[in-house]
Amino acid sequence: MATSKRKTSFTGASALAGLVLTAVAIIVGCGGNAGVDNGTVTGKVFSNFSQGVAGRVPESGVTIVAQRETDPPQVVRTGLTDSNGEYVLGDLPTGAYVIGFAKDGFQTIDTRSGATAQRTALGEQVRVFVEPGGVSLAPEVTLRKLAGVGNSTVIVTIFDRITGQPINNATVTVGTATTSNGGNNGVYTLEVPVNVNNPEAPFGQPNSERIIVAADGFAADSANFVVPIADQTVRTTISLRPEQAIIQGIIRVAQFEQLYNRQTILINVSNANLNEQQTINPDGSFTITVPRSTPSLTRQFNLVFTHPGLDTFTLSNVVAPVGGGRTLSQVVEMRPRLVDLVGNVIDSLGQAPNNLGPVADTATILQTGQQSTIINGTYTIPQVPVGTDAGAGAGGLTIQVRVFNPSRVNPGPPPRNGVEEQGELAGVSPLTDTIFQLPLIITQ
Repeated sequence: MATSKRKTSFTGASALAGLVLTAVAIIVGCGGNAGVDNGTVTGKVFSNFSQGVAGRVPESGVTIVAQRETDPPQVVRTGLTDSNGEYVLGDLPTGAYVIGFAKDGFQTIDTRSGATAQRTALGEQVRVFVEPGGVSLAPEVTLRKLAGVGNSTVIVTIFDRITGQPINNATVTVGTATTSNGGNNGVYTLEVPVNVNNPEAPFGQPNSERIIVAADGFAADSANFVVPIADQTVRTTISLRPEQAIIQGIIRVAQFEQLYNRQTILINVSNANLNEQQTINPDGSFTITVPRSTPSLTRQFNLVFTHPGLDTFTLSNVVAPVGGGRTLSQVVEMRPRLVDLVGNVIDSLGQAPNNLGPVADTATILQTGQQSTIINGTYTIPQVPVGTDAGAGAGGLTIQVRVFNPSRVNPGPPPRNGVEEQGELAGVSPLTDTIFQLPLIITQ
């Protein structure tokens, strides 16, 4: 089978040259008594894509050629399909005929090759026998639309998946076309030959082409495809993920370090849109991954360290290494958020302690050792850490008070006036207000 894969245009006598063995003069009325023994062939032609519509639709303007197989003498008749895709070829001498079909932009069904037994198929021959004085109905035919030929302008925009910045140093390959010119905006333009070597492509569309992108400092990408269309511009956008580097350092807590779990500290890269991988060890050493720098691109990031009970700490303009990792020379020292605690105490008889015993009335935080004297039943403990989550401070702070109640009698021996009483308030988790008021403590 000799099937054309290019656009074919048939007009006048030259239209027959693509469908018959030789361009010969059309013989009219050969091989019988004209008007008596001659017959007629009718049929209908469809296409799988017409006027922008995909599907089986009638196709008008198709050139029809009927060539008698029982030559000599050679007999050729031609015609065109009407708006309904129908055609009529009259005054055909008796015999077996091969019918060819051709239209610009569609795959030709030729008269010159193909299996004799094949009655109808895309790209194959169609045969019909003409009876004397009869009308022969040819099998219906569906023409397949061809893809356009030529070049397609493919425009690929490439940007950094993390920062969103354009990538200008990439090499982009689409099919057989390659370019490394991304200008200053990450836009690469390629002239890509359209591949029409697949006659089975649906609706005559060209083959898709793989897009291969490589850039220093980024993971190579070959997962994207584009369909070039002849004489048209096709645009697509690809994001590349930067390759990773490691930054290491140490986190310290300036005060009350034993009360804070450094593994609950979060490290954020403030000027990069990524879910960075981080590891913080119990001793405060940490490792974080960031996009690496390249010889032509220096990446700088702000590392932001946060914890509910610690002031935020920021390392600005940290330069990512070109490869491997780097250790920060600066220690990340985070300071606790502090608050003043204010509380009230009454003894078992409902009296406000007022330091009338041999020792002072006191309120003490057991986890920190901070202590305050109780005066007229009121105490203030300044600079108390909030948000503690480790060790003895994991469940909150505990406040213990000791007061002297002079109105009770100590039975002794020997009996004497005045008894030491104690009270406790556990699980205190103060908020970050400047002053935090505690619940009342009643001693026993």
